[in-house]
Parts: sequence; C-alpha cells; structure tokens
Amino acid sequence: MKRRGLTASLVLAASAATSLSGCSSDTPSPAVSVKVSPAAARVLTCSSGDFTASVTGSTNTGVSWAVNPSTAGEIDQSGRYFTPNVVPNPPEVKLVAASRAEPSAKSSATVTLATAFPSSEGVLTGAPGYAGLDGAGTYTHVVAARGGRVYAAWPDPSDPETAVLAVARSDDGGLTWQPAVTAISASILDDSAGGGLECPAIAVDAGDPDVIYAVAHVVAENEYGEPLDESASGPQTELFAVSTDAGLTWTTHVLHVGDNGDVCADVTSPAADTVVIASPGWSSCTPDGDDARDIFVWSDTNRGKGFTKGTYSDAPVEYFANGYTHALDDLAGEGCTDAHIWPESNGGTDAAGDTTESPRLFSDGAGKLCVTYVGKVTPSDGATLPNVYLQCSTDNGATFTLPDKVDPTTDVNGSSATGAIAPDGSIAILFTSDGDDAGILQLAVDRAGTGAGFSPLNSLPTYVEASGDRARAVNPALAYDADGILWLGYRTWDSGSLVVDKSCDGGVLFSGPVAVDDGTTSRRWPSFATVDGVAPNFVAWGPDHMGSFTLTP
Repeated sequence: MKRRGLTASLVLAASAATSLSGCSSDTPSPAVSVKVSPAAARVLTCSSGDFTASVTGSTNTGVSWAVNPSTAGEIDQSGRYFTPNVVPNPPEVKLVAASRAEPSAKSSATVTLATAFPSSEGVLTGAPGYAGLDGAGTYTHVVAARGGRVYAAWPDPSDPETAVLAVARSDDGGLTWQPAVTAISASILDDSAGGGLECPAIAVDAGDPDVIYAVAHVVAENEYGEPLDESASGPQTELFAVSTDAGLTWTTHVLHVGDNGDVCADVTSPAADTVVIASPGWSSCTPDGDDARDIFVWSDTNRGKGFTKGTYSDAPVEYFANGYTHALDDLAGEGCTDAHIWPESNGGTDAAGDTTESPRLFSDGAGKLCVTYVGKVTPSDGATLPNVYLQCSTDNGATFTLPDKVDPTTDVNGSSATGAIAPDGSIAILFTSDGDDAGILQLAVDRAGTGAGFSPLNSLPTYVEASGDRARAVNPALAYDADGILWLGYRTWDSGSLVVDKSCDGGVLFSGPVAVDDGTTSRRWPSFATVDGVAPNFVAWGPDHMGSFTLTP
C-alpha cells in the first residue's frame, strides 16, 4: 500500500482517458479475502493451539494475528495461540487474522476456553460401585499410568468366601479397557473380624510399564495368614502382588500379619525396578511405648522379589516380610504419632469423606520419594497436636527426612492429605480442612523440593453449587502432568459431583473449577492417572460402578 496517493492519481487518469474514448472494462480487480481454519475450536487453558489463515486475491499471503480481547492469551505470527492461565469471562475468544495486503480484509476463529472438557463416562466393566464394598477405605491410588498405559484396581466383592483384588488395563489412555484379571485372591477362612479385601493401591514401575505393583488389606483369617500367637496377633494381612507381563499374571507375597495396623497401605515406584510400600502402624499408639509403630515401610530394589521371605518379631508376635525398613517409627520424635488420626466411623461417613486416613506415598520416578499424612502427635504432656506432615527419602525408603509440618502456622485440622512432585522437583500437598470449617481445600507448595519451607497455605475457591454456595470438598486428588501443570480433583460433599481444577504457575492461580459430571450420580474417591497428552485421566466410583473420564477437548 505504499505510494497510495500516486496510485490513486494514476487510476483517476486512466478512468478519464477511458471515458473520453467511450470504452469501458467489465473485469474488476479480484477482492482480497481471508479464511481462518479451524473456524471454531475448544482449547484448554495453560496450553496452546495452532491456527492457519489463507489469503486469496493477492500475491501477498501474509496476515497479522490478534487476540480479542487482548487479555485472553497471546498468538504469534505463525498462528500458534497460547491460552491464558485463567478462564476469561465470557470464555469465548476471537483470534483475528488480517491481510497484510489489505488490512480491512479479516477473518476470525472462535475459541472456547475451559479448565477441562470432560468426556462422557467410560464404565470399567466388572468394577463394582462403592455400595458393594464393605466399610470405608483409602482409594487415592487405585489408578496408575505411564505413557498411554493405564491400570485400575478394585476389590471384587462378588464371592463372600474369597478376598479378590481385580486389575484392568487400558492401552489407549483410559478410553477403552481390557477385561479385568485377578491380581490377589485369598480364601477367607473366618470372617468374624469383618472379612473382605479393602484399600487397593497400584503403581507402575518407574522403568517399565509392563511391571505393576499392587497392595491390598484383608481383614479376615485367610490362606496367607501365618501361624501366630493368637493372644498377640489378629487376622489382618497386608498382601503385595507384582506382575511383569502387563497385568496378565501375578505373584502374591505377604507383607505383614498381625493385630491392629495395616489400615490402607499405599505403594509407589521411586526408581526403576524399585517398589516401596507404606502402611499405618498401630491403630492407637501410646507415647514412648516399646511396641509403638507409626508407619510401616517396606522397600525392595528387585521388583518385590525380596518380599518372598520374612521374619517374626517378639513384641508383639507378628510377621514382617523382608525389606521392612523401620524408617518411620516414632516419626515425630515426640512420643508416638497416630498417622491415621481419622478412623472410619458411622459406617464410613466421617468428616474425612468416607475414607480412613492413611499415609500417601508419591515419587518422581527418578529417585525422590515422599510420604504425607495427617498426624496426631502425642507428646509427653498428653496434648493433641494435629498437623499435616511430610517426610522425604532419597534412598528408596530406607531413611526419611525429619517430619516437616506443612501447616505450622495455622489451626487448621487437616484431613485426607495427598501429594505430588513436579518435573522441576517442586512438591505440592493438598488436603481438606476438618472441624468447623470442613471442606475447605488447602494447598501448600515447596518450590525448592526439599520437603521443607512450604509456602503459606493457599485456601482454594471450590466449585459453586446450584444454590450459589461454594461446595465443601472431600476426597482430594492431586497430580502434576508432564508439562508441570498441577491438577487437583475432589468430590463435593453435598451433591457428590466430581470437580477438577488446575494451575500452570505452580499453585498461585487456578484456571477455575469445572464439574466433571452433572451431579445426578453421587460419586466418590476420584483419582488421577497422568497419561500422554494435555490432560490426565480421571477415575471415580459411582454407587454401582467405577467410571473414567478424559478431560481433553
């Protein structure tokens, strides 16, 4: 468009000459037009999308891109759109391409932004709902993933005479599932103690997605029970299973047999061929007790083969598989810490949200391992000091750092603490408050990744219910994806809806809570499985089934 004035004069002169000659032209100059593709798209916050613009009517096919409103992200001149961290209001954004040859020639694409775009529910065939499970339990890590491989585990209550842990596999990120196989099966010999299998947890080996580890708790005399002194030991059995062929066949080992304890163990793989299990110790420990056990820890660096043998202890008489590290005995240095402060009560409907508190393990798969828990420290003066604690290990659970109070400056009574490690080493801990302010989400982040020096608690805004009130959150779940985006999920206490949110700046700003379902089915115990792609998979129990949701557009 340079020399616009001179060009106009030439056009006028030519027009005059044509009029004088009595001749005219019926062939107009072609109009410049622009077309943007795709014309409409759904894109997640904290991500990017590519758009193209084609120009006709000019040899200059270049365009200039702009975002409208200008605060809703950025777009480079190649057409790559970088979405904002927070969903704007309204969530629709225009990406405008203007011809450089003729700036008045424009076209645009309409982009709808969201924290997540939940799919319809995919039902895991054969998995029961929570109505079919006995009692309550911790179900934070019932799914695990690596790459596009996802595994899900659940108790199978169909045979009252057998305690069964079933595992199903998905090879496409959780879209479809293969038929479940039996990972653990224990014949129940005497169910007078309450019988059955509960508290499943599963992990994928850090070095091989075909190697899977699972643990479960059997509260009944069973075929794996050891011949212990009946006056000192009970029927509780902690079982471990490993598969090295992608879940087709499994080998079972006994981790622990004894009275009390064993309430909802957790499992993780902090390094290749390595498995670590943590389980609460005694159900009620006394200060300075000789037999005090806070958290049992087992570790093996040969895919669990070390658990094939074990030893008996004398006080009390009980069985421990090899690999027991004693790493978290007397963990707070102030007497005994009851690491499962919120026992199930009232049929599993306590303030913890239908869960029994237990330590939660999490790792980065590259050697860093941490455990978080709600601990009621009972020092010598008998005072009760409930806090959320964190301890980390770099030697596969043989030793741990001293306990760090995640919430040292508050009076918040934490519940259901869970954690995750980011690709950059940052550590995040999520829990819900209990007591008078029950249901508030609390987040703490240690950006240095040392397991100490957490930032002040960030009380996160929860989903707005139909009533206009903020939802009370229970059953929190937490995960970092491969890009370092922090995802959190929970269910709402009143409606039982599933909700997800995420942060792409390490937990300072969140995109905004999104309901995964319509709230007509009360669901419990959501879990994340971080798969290849831009969003994790989300799994939860309904009353009569287990279902999975993808969160990508």
